[in-house]
Amino acid sequence: MKVNLNIPLAAVDKNKKEYAVTEISMGGYRTTVSMIEKQESYNSVDYKFYVEGKEVNIYKSSLFNPYINDYENLICFEEVKEKPFDKSVPF
Repeated sequence: MKVNLNIPLAAVDKNKKEYAVTEISMGGYRTTVSMIEKQESYNSVDYKFYVEGKEVNIYKSSLFNPYINDYENLICFEEVKEKPFDKSVPF
């Protein structure tokens, strides 16, 4: 399912090069992104995504993922990773 973007979304590759995303196409097994600077669509796993300099999770954000039934079109920003759960500590 294709999503046309109405907010600026940036894709950053492993070399830290930034591209402007124009379209996201989410499917059951693969998500591709189209960018202004590139002719073809590319697999989304090769990029990190940012809105206004903050990293976002396009898979958990209803604004980018049409399979999430949320009428507010929310953006899910990436959270600071916490330390792994210590199983040796009793509850």
